Amino acid sequence: MNVSVYLPFLASLVICLASPVVARRGRPAVTAIVLSAVSVVAAAGSLWAMALLAVTGIDDVPALDPRSIVFSVPDPVALVAAVGVLVAAARMAGTIRRRRRVHRRVRGALHGLASGDSDVVVIADLLPDAFVVPARRTGILRRQRPQIVVTNGMLAALDDDQQQALFAHERAHLDGGHHLLRAAADLAAAASPLLIPARDAVGFLCERSADERAGAAVGSRNLVAAAIATAALAHGGGSSPKLAAGAALATSGAPLAFNGLATVDRVVALQRPAPTALRLVVVGAILVAVGILAADANATGELIASLRALF
Repeated sequence: MNVSVYLPFLASLVICLASPVVARRGRPAVTAIVLSAVSVVAAAGSLWAMALLAVTGIDDVPALDPRSIVFSVPDPVALVAAVGVLVAAARMAGTIRRRRRVHRRVRGALHGLASGDSDVVVIADLLPDAFVVPARRTGILRRQRPQIVVTNGMLAALDDDQQQALFAHERAHLDGGHHLLRAAADLAAAASPLLIPARDAVGFLCERSADERAGAAVGSRNLVAAAIATAALAHGGGSSPKLAAGAALATSGAPLAFNGLATVDRVVALQRPAPTALRLVVVGAILVAVGILAADANATGELIASLRALF
């Protein structure tokens, strides 16, 4: 098996190093989608490459004629790859369970609090917080609607105009499907730790995208920046969002919060011209994704050709 089987790992490293730069220079809405998608491709490609490397350990099976098939992959590499596949599967399963558990806890804490047809739920809590809870299908004909959760403390901290910016920001999260992008990036990072910077960048880009859309909705990027800064100061520096029921929510698995991620960087970004880099980001992501798929296809074809010797 040639060097192509290792290229997905190299591509993941490239994504790791490029993500922080891309997050600050790329157009937020599109870059969040592109980076999330290429992270999924890189994670899947790395998992498949590890599976291929693990399969090469078959040449040590005592029941097989050792002369019938010999791989160039060292046995320790095949063993490490096999362990890596199992660890990645366990991490992904844990991530899925954690996200489901957080969503159930939030929905349980909010049960019965919604009133009328409004999508806004106000919680009697002095801690300034606001976040969205995405819609979720609970049956064939039943679907829990998305909700914007805000505390009394947050409403008290913001003036009327800043509150409009807040609600515009949260609705932008729902309209943009940011919870799906973050879930995909979270799973990709669970499969490949090299993609953790990409996961963080996707989270930042989702917030930046919501900030920019909120600025367009209220007609002032400065107003959104002021709302973010005010909320962060009132929150005491910004920590993980909480519910009155006392459920602590980790930012990576929790609903998207207004003041829970890189508030200083977001305020600074809103004081500058909106980033416009797009073509280089998209073309670069396509090249990386195609390279990963081509490398996996080449390595798979080589492995199949070698395995034919057994039959």
